Amino acid sequence: MSCLPRLSACVALSLALGACDRASDGAPRGAAGARARTAASDTASEPFVETPTLYSTHFLFLATGGSGLLATSLHLVARAEPGRYLRDHRGWLVQGSEWVAVAWDRAEEPPVRRPWRIFPARGLRIIVGEQGELSELIAQAVDPSEEANGRARLGVGLRLDRWEDADAARRQIREAQLWLTSTPLPGILLEEQVARAGALTPPSFRPHDTAILRASGGDLFILSHTRDREGYGTSFAWASLGGVNRRWDRLDMQTAERMNDTTLNRGVPARWQVHVPEPRLLGELTATGYRASTWDGPGSNPLYLLYTVRGWIEVDGKRRDVAGVLEHGEP
Repeated sequence: MSCLPRLSACVALSLALGACDRASDGAPRGAAGARARTAASDTASEPFVETPTLYSTHFLFLATGGSGLLATSLHLVARAEPGRYLRDHRGWLVQGSEWVAVAWDRAEEPPVRRPWRIFPARGLRIIVGEQGELSELIAQAVDPSEEANGRARLGVGLRLDRWEDADAARRQIREAQLWLTSTPLPGILLEEQVARAGALTPPSFRPHDTAILRASGGDLFILSHTRDREGYGTSFAWASLGGVNRRWDRLDMQTAERMNDTTLNRGVPARWQVHVPEPRLLGELTATGYRASTWDGPGSNPLYLLYTVRGWIEVDGKRRDVAGVLEHGEP
Protein backbone atom coordinates (compact mmCIF):
# COMPACT_ATOMS: atom_id res chain seq x y z
CA MET A 1 0.00 0.00 0.00
CA SER A 2 1.18 3.50 -0.71
CA CYS A 3 0.35 6.97 0.41
CA LEU A 4 0.51 10.42 -1.16
CA PRO A 5 2.72 12.84 0.81
CA ARG A 6 0.92 15.40 2.94
CA LEU A 7 -1.02 17.96 0.93
CA SER A 8 -2.10 21.32 2.30
CA ALA A 9 -5.14 23.28 1.20
CA CYS A 10 -7.03 26.47 1.71
CA VAL A 11 -10.60 25.79 2.83
CA ALA A 12 -13.17 25.54 0.03
CA LEU A 13 -14.65 24.77 -3.34
CA SER A 14 -17.66 25.08 -5.48
CA LEU A 15 -20.88 23.10 -5.47
CA ALA A 16 -23.94 22.21 -7.41
CA LEU A 17 -24.83 21.97 -11.00
CA GLY A 18 -24.10 24.01 -13.91
CA ALA A 19 -21.58 26.67 -15.08
CA CYS A 20 -19.63 26.50 -18.25
CA ASP A 21 -19.32 25.82 -21.94
CA ARG A 22 -22.17 24.19 -23.80
CA ALA A 23 -19.68 22.21 -25.87
CA SER A 24 -20.74 19.25 -27.97
CA ASP A 25 -17.63 17.19 -27.26
CA GLY A 26 -15.11 16.65 -24.48
CA ALA A 27 -12.22 18.69 -25.87
CA PRO A 28 -11.00 21.17 -23.22
CA ARG A 29 -11.46 24.42 -25.11
CA GLY A 30 -11.03 27.81 -23.45
CA ALA A 31 -11.55 26.71 -19.84
CA ALA A 32 -9.82 29.77 -18.39
CA GLY A 33 -11.80 32.15 -20.56
CA ALA A 34 -15.09 30.43 -19.80
CA ARG A 35 -14.28 30.54 -16.10
CA ALA A 36 -13.55 34.27 -16.25
CA ARG A 37 -16.77 35.00 -18.13
CA THR A 38 -18.85 32.90 -15.76
CA ALA A 39 -17.25 34.43 -12.67
CA ALA A 40 -17.81 37.93 -14.00
CA SER A 41 -21.51 37.33 -14.54
CA ASP A 42 -21.96 35.72 -11.13
CA THR A 43 -20.17 38.49 -9.23
CA ALA A 44 -22.28 41.28 -10.71
CA SER A 45 -24.29 41.78 -7.53
CA GLU A 46 -23.07 39.33 -4.92
CA PRO A 47 -24.97 39.12 -1.61
CA PHE A 48 -23.52 40.05 1.75
CA VAL A 49 -22.40 36.84 3.46
CA GLU A 50 -22.85 37.17 7.20
CA THR A 51 -22.03 33.59 8.24
CA PRO A 52 -19.29 31.72 6.38
CA THR A 53 -20.94 28.80 4.60
CA LEU A 54 -19.35 25.72 3.12
CA TYR A 55 -20.88 24.24 -0.05
CA SER A 56 -19.82 20.77 -1.16
CA THR A 57 -20.50 18.49 -4.12
CA HIS A 58 -19.09 14.98 -4.21
CA PHE A 59 -18.97 12.65 -7.24
CA LEU A 60 -17.94 9.00 -6.82
CA PHE A 61 -17.98 6.78 -9.93
CA LEU A 62 -17.29 3.06 -10.39
CA ALA A 63 -17.24 1.37 -13.79
CA THR A 64 -19.50 -1.68 -14.02
CA GLY A 65 -18.02 -2.90 -17.31
CA GLY A 66 -14.51 -4.02 -18.18
CA SER A 67 -12.23 -6.53 -16.52
CA GLY A 68 -10.25 -4.20 -14.26
CA LEU A 69 -11.21 -1.72 -11.58
CA LEU A 70 -11.87 1.79 -12.86
CA ALA A 71 -13.13 4.60 -10.63
CA THR A 72 -13.00 8.33 -10.16
CA SER A 73 -13.66 10.55 -7.14
CA LEU A 74 -14.17 14.32 -7.18
CA HIS A 75 -14.71 16.60 -4.17
CA LEU A 76 -15.68 20.14 -5.15
CA VAL A 77 -15.96 22.50 -2.19
CA ALA A 78 -16.54 26.24 -1.92
CA ARG A 79 -16.49 28.39 1.21
CA ALA A 80 -18.33 31.68 0.89
CA GLU A 81 -17.12 34.35 3.33
CA PRO A 82 -17.61 38.13 3.61
CA GLY A 83 -15.65 39.62 0.74
CA ARG A 84 -14.17 36.43 -0.65
CA TYR A 85 -14.80 32.99 -2.09
CA LEU A 86 -12.44 30.09 -1.34
CA ARG A 87 -12.36 27.00 -3.52
CA ASP A 88 -10.69 23.60 -3.12
CA HIS A 89 -10.94 20.82 -5.73
CA ARG A 90 -9.52 17.35 -5.16
CA GLY A 91 -9.90 14.30 -7.38
CA TRP A 92 -8.50 10.87 -8.20
CA LEU A 93 -8.66 8.63 -11.25
CA VAL A 94 -8.04 4.98 -10.34
CA GLN A 95 -7.23 2.36 -12.98
CA GLY A 96 -6.38 -0.95 -11.32
CA SER A 97 -3.18 -0.20 -9.39
CA GLU A 98 -2.58 3.14 -11.12
CA TRP A 99 -3.59 6.40 -9.38
CA VAL A 100 -3.63 9.85 -10.99
CA ALA A 101 -4.45 13.09 -9.14
CA VAL A 102 -6.93 15.06 -11.26
CA ALA A 103 -8.71 18.41 -11.00
CA TRP A 104 -6.72 19.67 -8.01
CA ASP A 105 -7.14 23.40 -7.63
CA ARG A 106 -7.10 25.85 -4.73
CA ALA A 107 -7.93 29.51 -5.17
CA GLU A 108 -9.31 32.63 -3.56
CA GLU A 109 -11.69 34.72 -5.69
CA PRO A 110 -14.11 37.65 -5.37
CA PRO A 111 -17.54 36.87 -3.86
CA VAL A 112 -20.00 35.09 -6.13
CA ARG A 113 -23.75 35.43 -6.27
CA ARG A 114 -24.33 31.69 -6.58
CA PRO A 115 -21.58 29.83 -4.71
CA TRP A 116 -23.26 26.45 -5.20
CA ARG A 117 -22.34 26.48 -8.90
CA ILE A 118 -19.37 24.51 -10.23
CA PHE A 119 -16.92 26.64 -12.19
CA PRO A 120 -14.19 25.50 -14.58
CA ALA A 121 -10.82 25.30 -12.86
CA ARG A 122 -7.34 23.95 -13.29
CA GLY A 123 -7.81 20.40 -14.51
CA LEU A 124 -11.63 20.59 -14.55
CA ARG A 125 -14.13 21.31 -17.32
CA ILE A 126 -17.92 21.18 -17.04
CA ILE A 127 -20.35 20.76 -19.92
CA VAL A 128 -24.02 21.57 -19.39
CA GLY A 129 -27.16 20.98 -21.43
CA GLU A 130 -29.57 23.50 -22.92
CA GLN A 131 -31.41 23.90 -19.59
CA GLY A 132 -28.21 24.32 -17.59
CA GLU A 133 -28.23 20.74 -16.28
CA LEU A 134 -24.93 18.97 -15.75
CA SER A 135 -24.00 16.81 -18.73
CA GLU A 136 -20.29 16.00 -18.40
CA LEU A 137 -17.33 16.52 -16.11
CA ILE A 138 -13.89 16.46 -17.68
CA ALA A 139 -11.02 15.97 -15.22
CA GLN A 140 -7.40 16.26 -16.25
CA ALA A 141 -4.20 15.19 -14.51
CA VAL A 142 -2.50 18.10 -12.78
CA ASP A 143 0.98 16.58 -13.15
CA PRO A 144 2.17 17.11 -16.76
CA SER A 145 4.07 13.81 -16.65
CA GLU A 146 0.76 11.97 -16.13
CA GLU A 147 -1.27 13.92 -18.67
CA ALA A 148 -1.24 11.15 -21.30
CA ASN A 149 -3.07 8.70 -18.99
CA GLY A 150 -4.89 11.20 -16.81
CA ARG A 151 -7.85 12.56 -18.72
CA ALA A 152 -11.28 11.29 -17.68
CA ARG A 153 -14.55 12.39 -19.27
CA LEU A 154 -17.52 11.52 -17.06
CA GLY A 155 -20.98 11.63 -18.61
CA VAL A 156 -24.01 11.86 -16.31
CA GLY A 157 -26.93 9.62 -17.29
CA LEU A 158 -30.31 8.35 -16.13
CA ARG A 159 -31.26 8.98 -12.50
CA LEU A 160 -31.88 5.73 -10.57
CA ASP A 161 -32.68 7.25 -7.17
CA ARG A 162 -32.84 10.65 -5.48
CA TRP A 163 -33.59 11.77 -1.93
CA GLU A 164 -32.83 14.36 0.73
CA ASP A 165 -32.22 13.19 4.27
CA ALA A 166 -32.95 14.74 7.66
CA ASP A 167 -29.49 16.37 7.73
CA ALA A 168 -30.27 18.29 4.51
CA ALA A 169 -27.92 16.27 2.36
CA ARG A 170 -29.16 15.70 -1.19
CA ARG A 171 -28.16 12.46 -2.85
CA GLN A 172 -28.58 11.14 -6.36
CA ILE A 173 -27.60 7.80 -7.84
CA ARG A 174 -27.24 7.75 -11.60
CA GLU A 175 -26.13 5.67 -14.50
CA ALA A 176 -22.97 7.18 -15.95
CA GLN A 177 -20.24 6.66 -18.52
CA LEU A 178 -16.51 7.27 -18.34
CA TRP A 179 -14.34 7.90 -21.39
CA LEU A 180 -10.59 7.31 -21.17
CA THR A 181 -10.35 6.65 -24.90
CA SER A 182 -13.01 6.87 -27.60
CA THR A 183 -14.95 3.96 -26.07
CA PRO A 184 -17.17 4.77 -23.05
CA LEU A 185 -17.32 2.43 -20.09
CA PRO A 186 -20.69 2.18 -18.28
CA GLY A 187 -20.89 2.61 -14.54
CA ILE A 188 -22.74 3.97 -11.55
CA LEU A 189 -22.38 7.44 -10.03
CA LEU A 190 -23.11 8.70 -6.52
CA GLU A 191 -23.61 12.46 -6.22
CA GLU A 192 -23.89 14.16 -2.81
CA GLN A 193 -24.51 17.83 -2.08
CA VAL A 194 -24.61 19.72 1.22
CA ALA A 195 -24.40 23.29 2.51
CA ARG A 196 -23.12 23.83 6.06
CA ALA A 197 -23.20 27.27 7.70
CA GLY A 198 -20.21 27.90 9.96
CA ALA A 199 -18.42 24.68 8.95
CA LEU A 200 -14.63 24.83 8.70
CA THR A 201 -13.70 21.34 7.49
CA PRO A 202 -14.96 19.87 4.17
CA PRO A 203 -17.32 16.88 4.50
CA SER A 204 -14.78 14.52 2.91
CA PHE A 205 -12.58 14.94 6.02
CA ARG A 206 -15.42 14.43 8.51
CA PRO A 207 -15.83 10.93 10.07
CA HIS A 208 -17.41 8.68 7.43
CA ASP A 209 -17.00 5.62 5.20
CA THR A 210 -18.54 5.59 1.70
CA ALA A 211 -18.11 2.71 -0.76
CA ILE A 212 -19.25 1.70 -4.23
CA LEU A 213 -18.90 -2.02 -4.93
CA ARG A 214 -19.68 -4.35 -7.81
CA ALA A 215 -20.23 -8.11 -7.68
CA SER A 216 -19.22 -10.59 -10.37
CA GLY A 217 -22.87 -11.27 -11.23
CA GLY A 218 -23.59 -7.63 -11.97
CA ASP A 219 -25.09 -6.66 -8.60
CA LEU A 220 -24.11 -3.26 -7.18
CA PHE A 221 -23.82 -1.82 -3.67
CA ILE A 222 -23.42 1.75 -2.39
CA LEU A 223 -22.72 2.00 1.35
CA SER A 224 -22.36 5.18 3.40
CA HIS A 225 -21.88 5.35 7.16
CA THR A 226 -21.51 8.91 8.44
CA ARG A 227 -20.70 9.76 12.05
CA ASP A 228 -20.98 13.54 11.95
CA ARG A 229 -23.94 15.78 11.11
CA GLU A 230 -21.55 18.29 9.53
CA GLY A 231 -20.60 15.72 6.90
CA TYR A 232 -22.60 14.33 4.01
CA GLY A 233 -25.70 13.47 6.04
CA THR A 234 -27.19 10.33 7.52
CA SER A 235 -26.14 6.75 6.79
CA PHE A 236 -27.70 4.61 4.07
CA ALA A 237 -27.22 1.50 1.97
CA TRP A 238 -28.34 1.11 -1.65
CA ALA A 239 -28.22 -1.95 -3.87
CA SER A 240 -29.17 -3.14 -7.32
CA LEU A 241 -29.84 -6.86 -6.96
CA GLY A 242 -30.87 -8.74 -10.05
CA GLY A 243 -31.89 -5.44 -11.63
CA VAL A 244 -34.12 -4.44 -8.68
CA ASN A 245 -33.06 -1.31 -6.78
CA ARG A 246 -33.34 -1.24 -2.98
CA ARG A 247 -32.43 1.31 -0.31
CA TRP A 248 -32.01 1.09 3.50
CA ASP A 249 -31.77 4.05 5.87
CA ARG A 250 -29.74 2.18 8.48
CA LEU A 251 -26.15 1.04 8.05
CA ASP A 252 -23.19 0.40 10.33
CA MET A 253 -19.61 0.21 9.02
CA GLN A 254 -16.89 -0.24 11.60
CA THR A 255 -13.12 -0.46 11.27
CA ALA A 256 -12.14 -4.02 12.16
CA GLU A 257 -8.39 -3.65 11.68
CA ARG A 258 -5.89 -0.80 11.38
CA MET A 259 -2.33 -0.59 10.09
CA ASN A 260 0.44 1.93 10.62
CA ASP A 261 1.25 4.43 7.89
CA THR A 262 4.80 5.69 8.39
CA THR A 263 4.35 8.63 5.99
CA LEU A 264 1.35 9.95 7.91
CA ASN A 265 2.76 8.77 11.24
CA ARG A 266 -0.60 7.41 12.30
CA GLY A 267 -2.75 4.33 12.01
CA VAL A 268 -5.22 4.01 9.13
CA PRO A 269 -8.08 1.52 8.54
CA ALA A 270 -7.24 -1.71 6.71
CA ARG A 271 -10.44 -3.77 7.10
CA TRP A 272 -14.14 -2.98 7.69
CA GLN A 273 -17.22 -4.87 8.83
CA VAL A 274 -20.62 -3.97 7.36
CA HIS A 275 -24.03 -4.54 8.97
CA VAL A 276 -27.62 -3.65 8.16
CA PRO A 277 -29.96 -5.09 10.82
CA GLU A 278 -33.21 -5.43 8.87
CA PRO A 279 -33.26 -7.06 6.43
CA ARG A 280 -30.03 -8.71 7.41
CA LEU A 281 -27.03 -7.55 5.38
CA LEU A 282 -23.49 -8.46 6.38
CA GLY A 283 -20.14 -7.84 4.80
CA GLU A 284 -16.40 -7.46 5.14
CA LEU A 285 -14.06 -5.31 3.07
CA THR A 286 -10.26 -5.34 2.99
CA ALA A 287 -8.02 -2.61 1.60
CA THR A 288 -5.86 -3.45 -1.42
CA GLY A 289 -4.42 0.05 -1.93
CA TYR A 290 -5.00 3.69 -1.00
CA ARG A 291 -4.03 7.34 -1.32
CA ALA A 292 -4.32 9.86 1.51
CA SER A 293 -4.26 13.59 2.15
CA THR A 294 -4.62 15.77 5.22
CA TRP A 295 -6.40 19.07 5.79
CA ASP A 296 -4.49 22.07 7.12
CA GLY A 297 -7.46 23.87 8.57
CA PRO A 298 -8.31 25.11 12.07
CA GLY A 299 -8.29 22.62 14.92
CA SER A 300 -7.07 19.05 14.51
CA ASN A 301 -5.41 17.45 11.49
CA PRO A 302 -8.20 15.49 9.73
CA LEU A 303 -7.48 12.78 7.19
CA TYR A 304 -9.07 11.68 3.90
CA LEU A 305 -8.28 8.37 2.20
CA LEU A 306 -9.51 6.77 -1.02
CA TYR A 307 -9.12 2.98 -1.02
CA THR A 308 -9.46 0.15 -3.45
CA VAL A 309 -11.11 -2.76 -1.63
CA ARG A 310 -12.17 -6.38 -2.02
CA GLY A 311 -14.44 -8.52 0.13
CA TRP A 312 -17.92 -9.95 0.33
CA ILE A 313 -21.50 -8.85 0.97
CA GLU A 314 -24.25 -11.21 2.12
CA VAL A 315 -27.91 -10.23 1.71
CA ASP A 316 -31.07 -12.36 1.45
CA GLY A 317 -28.94 -15.36 2.39
CA LYS A 318 -26.67 -15.04 -0.66
CA ARG A 319 -23.00 -14.13 -0.38
CA ARG A 320 -21.39 -12.17 -3.21
CA ASP A 321 -17.72 -11.41 -3.75
CA VAL A 322 -17.31 -7.65 -4.34
CA ALA A 323 -14.64 -5.15 -5.34
CA GLY A 324 -14.64 -1.38 -5.63
CA VAL A 325 -13.59 1.84 -3.93
CA LEU A 326 -14.08 3.19 -0.42
CA GLU A 327 -13.64 6.73 0.92
CA HIS A 328 -12.75 7.29 4.57
CA GLY A 329 -12.54 10.48 6.61
CA GLU A 330 -11.51 10.90 10.25
CA PRO A 331 -10.25 13.60 12.68
